[in-house]
Parts: sequence; structure tokens; C-alpha cells
Amino acid sequence: MPHSASAAQKGTAGQCNNAGLVGATWTYNWGASAPSNLAAGVQFYPMWWSYYGATQAADTAGLTAIKAAGYPVLLAYNEPDNASQSNLTTAYALQGYTHISVASKAIGFPNIISPACADDGDTWMTEFMAAVKSNGLVCHAVGVHCYDSTASAFLSYVDGIHNKYGYNLYVTEFAPTDWKSPTAITVANCETYMASAVPGLKSRAYVLDYSWYCGTEPGTGTLQTAALFNTNNTLTALGSQYKTY
Repeated sequence: MPHSASAAQKGTAGQCNNAGLVGATWTYNWGASAPSNLAAGVQFYPMWWSYYGATQAADTAGLTAIKAAGYPVLLAYNEPDNASQSNLTTAYALQGYTHISVASKAIGFPNIISPACADDGDTWMTEFMAAVKSNGLVCHAVGVHCYDSTASAFLSYVDGIHNKYGYNLYVTEFAPTDWKSPTAITVANCETYMASAVPGLKSRAYVLDYSWYCGTEPGTGTLQTAALFNTNNTLTALGSQYKTY
């Protein structure tokens, strides 16, 4: 089961096969079941990436299967406020999330994490979390994504989301980036950011889990300078730093 708030656990967002190299206790890949190359000794967290109109019965059966498989947590929809991601209206997401909540209560699986939005403070999430509270839906923690380029801005954002909704947090995607230029944030910038950001998360009792975004590798993608792993599955300098936390 998830740990106490005083023992925030390190994870990886992506690169499930390499999660053990940085001492991660958990990992996820935006999918609903563990990959065949999951690192030994690392817990997988499934995600229901979107809601596709499943019935209550189907969602209850799905959550029952997750519990039976030994997965301790379910992450809900991925950036539903983002047209390029799960792209759900608040009302439609709440229909599916209500199914999850009903199933959670029925089978005794309380560790449901809210959708993580592209902007967790926006109108979409504000309306969603208001409905979660008013309808008494299950929410173990709020999912958070943030790509602010400085650790101070990132930690202020995390504090703001906690203060806004009053829930514990799972910070499931974070790393510094400049979306317009893949290398505007240097590796050295990432190292400085990580040196403040990760201890900052660990010092906040309301942060239950955190996972660095590591879906890219050096020289590829927008977040290439934030890569933890080389193409040959060895640690980058930043990966070695993440391992120390």
C-alpha cells in the first residue's frame, strides 16, 4: 500500500526498465499494465489514460482486476485539459471518475489519484475537484504535472496546488524545460534544478510520491537535457544525481 506522507517515494515517469538504476521504488508508463521488462523490485502504478465511455460494471471489473494483480494505486486520466492528450470535458471525465470512485468503495481500493492536468490550477481542474469534494468521490491524492524551468517556480506551483485543493499530491511528471528550444535548459541547469526541487518535494509532508519525467534520451525530444538514462541504458550524470535522493 502507499506509504505515509512523511516518506515520499521516488519514481520514474517512463523508462520502467531502467527505474531500478536510480533506486526508484515505483514507476509508470501511462499504461494500464506492467511492461514485460519492468525493473525487478520496482512497483508498477497503472494508469487509465482516458475515459472511453465504459459502463460502471466494466470499470468495476477493471479496478477489481487491478487490485487482484497487486497494483497498489490507480492513476486517473492524463492531462484531460490538453487537446493533445486525453482531451476530456470536465463532465465526461467526472462520469468516468465517478465509476472509479463507486468501484473503489465497493471493493476497498482507496488509492485513486486524480487526473493530472497540463495546468492543475486551471478552470478544468478547479471544476473537477469541486465536484469530487461535493459528491464525496474517492481521491487519495491529486496528480500534478509541472515543467517550470526553475526549482523555485516549480515548488511554488506545487505548494499552490496543495493549498488550492487541500489534498496530498502525487507529482507524476516534472523536469525543467523550455518548450520552444530543446537545449535552452542545459544539463547543468537541470542538475541545479534537481538539487533544489527533489529535496523540496521530500521536505513537504503532503507530497506522497514524485517521478521525474524521463521519457526522452540525450539528443532526442524537447526534454533531452533532463534525461536520466543514455541510449545504452546507463545513467547520465543527471541520472546519477537522481539516484542519490
